[in-house]
Amino acid sequence: MPNLALVRSSDSAACSLVPEKETVKAFYDDYGWVKKPDEVFNDTAEFTEARPIAQAYLQHCNARIGKLLGSGRFVLDAASGAIPHREYLTYSTNYQVRICVDLSIRALNEARAKLGARGLYLLGDITRLPLADGVVDSVISLHTIYHIPKNEQTTAVDELVRVTRPGGRVIIVYVWGRSLAMDAVFRLRGWLGFIRRLGRPPSIATAIQSGAAKPPPLYFHPLNHDWFAGDVAARHAARLRVWSAVSKAFQTRFVSDGPAGRLLIAAVELLEDALPGLAGRIGQYPMFVIDKP
Repeated sequence: MPNLALVRSSDSAACSLVPEKETVKAFYDDYGWVKKPDEVFNDTAEFTEARPIAQAYLQHCNARIGKLLGSGRFVLDAASGAIPHREYLTYSTNYQVRICVDLSIRALNEARAKLGARGLYLLGDITRLPLADGVVDSVISLHTIYHIPKNEQTTAVDELVRVTRPGGRVIIVYVWGRSLAMDAVFRLRGWLGFIRRLGRPPSIATAIQSGAAKPPPLYFHPLNHDWFAGDVAARHAARLRVWSAVSKAFQTRFVSDGPAGRLLIAAVELLEDALPGLAGRIGQYPMFVIDKP
């Protein structure tokens, strides 16, 4: 059933996807999990920095997820995608089975090529998981919830907690709609640029068209800390940690390939590791860690 989740026969409402979800499904089936000639997924090329210094930082951020995971029989990878990063494979090392749920059949085929018989692959919607209550030991949901319609994001978190056993853990990597730290950095950069331009003659900027085809649309609606505090932490006693305090735009504009760039990234990592709660609050990409009672 290429367009359907696994549904009960009486649950007719689940037999179709709302337009936002259709957009996400089409993006990943037709573009996101298609490989470029260099064997890199389009999604990875669009949303991550390719330079070695940025890739090393990405691995550092991804390692934080693994450190929060435990062990058991089942780990649920909610909207697993194609498991595009090497570090992602390590998340199921201490579990017998990794349950991959995704809207994209292409994503599940790519995941199966990596995990084989150690995986269970479900074409499904994480706001209506086809799993019983309390059946998985741990859950990861990475860069997914903010692609869900805004009025269903709380439902998605509730579903992840519902299928987790008592004593299990849910780890969600999210992105804030507004980052206090990134807003401050780019506002300061703008003011410094304005000051430098004072007294200079105006210049004419020209835009260069690369000729590359634009990616298809992808639904994206990140919420802010008020939603987390009122709809997530208040319902599930979640704590805030950091996945990455800085955005891709920050890395592109401020992190050079030389010693200065390495020093800046080292400082960012040091602050994130020392103050994970604060970095998650004011940085760009928080982690929600929910321990089910």
